[in-house]
Amino acid sequence: MSSEIKFTQQVQRITATTTQPLTQALRVGGAKQLDLLLSCPGLTGTSPTLLVGIYTSMQNDNEDAWALIGTFTQVTSANKYYALTVTGVLKYVRYYAELGGTGSPTATFDISGYARDA
Repeated sequence: MSSEIKFTQQVQRITATTTQPLTQALRVGGAKQLDLLLSCPGLTGTSPTLLVGIYTSMQNDNEDAWALIGTFTQVTSANKYYALTVTGVLKYVRYYAELGGTGSPTATFDISGYARDA
């Protein structure tokens, strides 16, 4: 069985490296695998890059004990899509988005997919 998940309820715009807030971490308890799609409709600046990692934890009440379970291919241009399948999923997941480049880089992105229990 699978269920649709959305890390972001709308396209996110960032101007600096950011981590999804604990209050927005997704509860996916019971899922054994996530099939995800990263959409990046906007990436600006001089030599901009966006690197997005997916983290998992058994809790969502502090910043400790979050483990990296997968990283999307680094984004270097806008209007690209990247797929990622991760396993080793615990109770909660969230993203970490590292923005690089110069000239005031910005990125807009969205992460969605399916949580699967088999």
